[in-house]
Amino acid sequence: MVTLARQRDSGTMMAIVFFDIDDTLLTTTSASRHALGQAFIEVFGVVPVADGMVMAGRTDAGIARELFEKTGIDFNIANLQRLYDAYATHLRTQLPARESRLLPGVVNLLEILSTSRSMNMGIITGNSERGARLKLEHLGISNFFKFGGFGDHHHDRDDVAKAALDGAASLLGDRVRSFPIFVVGDTPHDITCARAIGGKSVAVATGMYDKQMLAKYQPDVLLSDLTEAHAIFRPFL
Repeated sequence: MVTLARQRDSGTMMAIVFFDIDDTLLTTTSASRHALGQAFIEVFGVVPVADGMVMAGRTDAGIARELFEKTGIDFNIANLQRLYDAYATHLRTQLPARESRLLPGVVNLLEILSTSRSMNMGIITGNSERGARLKLEHLGISNFFKFGGFGDHHHDRDDVAKAALDGAASLLGDRVRSFPIFVVGDTPHDITCARAIGGKSVAVATGMYDKQMLAKYQPDVLLSDLTEAHAIFRPFL
């Protein structure tokens, strides 16, 4: 179990917990892939060549750049924005049409953490900001998160994590950089980006990576799902 650094703020131990979205908090049963494919066809008139692409843990900007290269489309801000606009429109339709659901233990964990004045919850995701908010709102958990880092323009997950920490500092003050920081996610990218911001990684095997695969990246905590994850944060509750 992870050893917690202790930071006192007016006598209260404080912490920041960042959550990944897809396959950590929820699953949208490929709604994102379908919405992205429809957006590509609508905007560029081509079917995106996604054969063999691993999208888990990557950013939307990074995925878009690879798809643009594969289909011969210029990767620039204007084309990226057109894609994001169409993607958001199709995602709104795809989410209710597919079996989107929260993963085991998520609601209980978020409710427990939200009752503590010491816990500050945010998002680190490869999703574009609009895509992330649509997913969180669709499944009724957007109100739990105060800040976040998103994949609209960053190609590297570590940069998303740094942006998320900057967002937390902007809202709560620079003192948060000395708080214990946790990053909860289902891919190796979540483990490595936790280290990039001086945080502890909580890896959860609810996505395409099983516990054996995640263990190779040496997370600080390794779980099957989030059912018992609240025990990690007991010192802050």
